Amino acid sequence: MIQGEHYVSSDQTLIADRERARQLTYAYQQTNQQEKRTSILKELLGACGAAVLLLIQVSQLATMLSLRLVPL
Repeated sequence: MIQGEHYVSSDQTLIADRERARQLTYAYQQTNQQEKRTSILKELLGACGAAVLLLIQVSQLATMLSLRLVPL
């Protein structure tokens, strides 16, 4: 996938990219400051418009934080 190569999930570049995306997504969720959120989104997505909102499913958030969801 990188420069036309086959996708290898254990590729160190892809691992680093996924970890950085997790960190940025977590930072986004931890702040209510719109200016900070916009800055994080621009770093995460490369560019974004003025009115952007990032929504995360609870299961994805649990995975990013290495949490285990237990059904009630």
